[in-house]
Amino acid sequence: MGSVIVKRSKIASYASGLLFGAGWWLILDIIIYFNNIGKSKDKDPNEAITFITFLPGIIGTIGFFLVNFLPRNALNINEETGISAGKSLYIIIAFAVTFAGIISGFWVLFSKYTGESYCKYGVFMVMQSLCIFLSTFVFRFGRPLAAESSSF
Repeated sequence: MGSVIVKRSKIASYASGLLFGAGWWLILDIIIYFNNIGKSKDKDPNEAITFITFLPGIIGTIGFFLVNFLPRNALNINEETGISAGKSLYIIIAFAVTFAGIISGFWVLFSKYTGESYCKYGVFMVMQSLCIFLSTFVFRFGRPLAAESSSF
């Protein structure tokens, strides 16, 4: 039984890391493409990649760490102490930040990149947000409860 838990934890961790790394690789790849090839092809290269392009990925990364900081064991109901309101509020805020990352990715895509000649940068930004979003939940729920420490 113990080896199955360890194996499942490893697979979930590897899959999550692969998705997270792929998300950031996608956005870095499109920026390298933009600097080498895209600037000469796009009509308005100064507007194609801005800080707004990075913002959904940054929000998603913060959400990843917030969601996975608190172990799931810490949210178990105990007859003696119950669940503290602070932990419940924390996890709700952490999930809200994670969802804000994916929502902001689509928002920026539709408000800034739709209909432009440089729409591909927005598509890659949304793909980055989706990869980070999925990696957050694979890492959170892919590992069994027994594999997590209960230090909180």
